[in-house]
Amino acid sequence: RGINPGWKRYDTLTYTPGVLAGETLYMSGFASLDMESQEALHPGDVVAQAEVTYGAVMEVLQATGATAADLVSTIEFVTPEGLPEYRGVAGVRQSLLRAPWPASTGALCAALLRPEFMLEVFPMAVLNAHS
Repeated sequence: RGINPGWKRYDTLTYTPGVLAGETLYMSGFASLDMESQEALHPGDVVAQAEVTYGAVMEVLQATGATAADLVSTIEFVTPEGLPEYRGVAGVRQSLLRAPWPASTGALCAALLRPEFMLEVFPMAVLNAHS
């Protein structure tokens, strides 16, 4: 079933923020986006973008009754512009996520969909993963 915390922007799109299949929550890629205005947030600040991005991931988890502990994997794509301050994203992860920490991969990419985006996260969760 499709999972949407109530973001109206998805009413006109051909995808959803998450799909729950059994106990596995597959999520779309998330970047620093205002879900109401669809405006890119915090251009030039990869750490602030990470806060918004992981905040959105948490909202999708909460919409299924899951928590940060259910997050099992993240793939983070960072642009060259975001790379100098990318280490700061670890602090955001530490403040929003929980042990046991999800498996994670960071990858450098030439660009993301919008030029303001410096980071995009592709998360996956398994509900009740650590119960």
